[in-house]
Amino acid sequence: MAEVRIIHVYKNPPVEQRLIVRDGIKLSELLYRLKIRYDTAIVAINGTVVENAEKTRIYGKSEVAILDVLDGG
Repeated sequence: MAEVRIIHVYKNPPVEQRLIVRDGIKLSELLYRLKIRYDTAIVAINGTVVENAEKTRIYGKSEVAILDVLDGG
């Protein structure tokens, strides 16, 4: 299992959420669970911006920062 710290940076103030997810989950699956479209969001995992949510997997303890453009980001 992977522990994910999610920071919704488009909220003012930013909102933090912690989830336990399957180790190796695709970023696109995680965003789907959060009801965020990956084609309208800018996402960074552990400080690195992700270019392809379908090919990116999350392992271990990770910090995911999300800027959802549709929500006023």
